[in-house]
Amino acid sequence: MSTATSLRRLLVVTTTAGALALGVASAAPAGAAPPDPCTVVTADDITAAYGLGFAPGTPSSRGCDFELADRSKLDAFAYVDTSLSKTVKAAKARMKSFRTSVTNASTVKGVGDQAVYAVIAGDVLYVRVGKVIATLQVEILDNSGVARKQEIITLGKAAAATL
Repeated sequence: MSTATSLRRLLVVTTTAGALALGVASAAPAGAAPPDPCTVVTADDITAAYGLGFAPGTPSSRGCDFELADRSKLDAFAYVDTSLSKTVKAAKARMKSFRTSVTNASTVKGVGDQAVYAVIAGDVLYVRVGKVIATLQVEILDNSGVARKQEIITLGKAAAATL
């Protein structure tokens, strides 16, 4: 993995984690756990949404990381994390915090109970189903600068079906 890719990942994780940090006080009670991020979406789900061959996810300290199976011509990665709030109201408040704290964030209809999309060093979609929030982020490192909103919405629908 290149230094530039590592730095981008650090920036994205820091940015997306900071956006949700506003809701940390509303974390779930002890003993409760959110869904395993590596089971929320699969490499097949990401491959289907983006038309690129992703390898199975690898658990990491921040959730689950997916990379292209063949990175010889193009580099891309996906990141999935999940969190569980104490109440639905607390989860809704966290989603509102994300939507209002990121300049280009917008609400997406038809994905889970609530979804918010933004472009932060790649496409990011927060999907809420009940008290669970899944963070999905995909970055295609092709220097095109093209946002792939429809693709991440397709992925978000797959995630919402498993939450």
